[in-house]
Amino acid sequence: MSSSGPQYPVVEPAPDPAAPAAPAAQPVPGPTAPGPLPTALRALRAVLAGIWQGDPVTSLRIAAHHSARSLLLWWLVLLANGVLAGMLVASFVAKSAQGAASVTNSLLDPFTGGYTSSYVDDAFSVPVSTLLGVIVTVALLVVAVLVLRTVTVFWTFGVRGARGRFRDAAAVVATSASATPVLLAVAWVLSLIPGAGGALLALAVLAVGGLGLAVVSEALVYVGLNRTVRFTKSPLVPHASLTVAHVALCMTLFGIANVVALASLLG
Repeated sequence: MSSSGPQYPVVEPAPDPAAPAAPAAQPVPGPTAPGPLPTALRALRAVLAGIWQGDPVTSLRIAAHHSARSLLLWWLVLLANGVLAGMLVASFVAKSAQGAASVTNSLLDPFTGGYTSSYVDDAFSVPVSTLLGVIVTVALLVVAVLVLRTVTVFWTFGVRGARGRFRDAAAVVATSASATPVLLAVAWVLSLIPGAGGALLALAVLAVGGLGLAVVSEALVYVGLNRTVRFTKSPLVPHASLTVAHVALCMTLFGIANVVALASLLG
């Protein structure tokens, strides 16, 4: 029978303090989520693509999904409509002033030999501050019009007893007004063409394209009303009534704005 000697613990060698420590594993960063504005822009592009491809239901669903978390898409559509409309009106104002100066010079030049041309040009020139004021004023009016439109859609929910939220109405209006900035941008670019031809071409595009967009917009609003919430009765009558009230109120607002602008110019 074999015997073993006493057992001693195994002592590990102490680590060398001069040896570098092994680097700790760094976590691999994942893909960063896009910010609110890129997300809203991507949603707007998807909404426009759905309308262009003849699939408004998908456009309404995308807008509703985005508006359930944020109203940024709605604000983006409102501001795009307002700023582009203001830029277009400012371009028309500058064109009108140039046209008036040209007509006046053509009438006076035979008698003055062109001596008064510089004075006429100065008299009809539009300051940059005035053009900026036109852009801001028109933008605020257009935003107010679209906000009122959202309110009328929201009221339509309540008249029929549907459980619709303001966010649902904002999604409907954002979808219906999403294509208008494209038309305004095209008209603005055309209005920059020198001479009266650019302004006339821009007006023609606005007249033809605006009529088509108005029909599409109202159709999208009515489809959105029925797709967003569940009605026990048809929303056709309150929708039509509130649409007429909205148009009348907007015409009143623009009439007051025109009076104020004319008074400021004469004053």
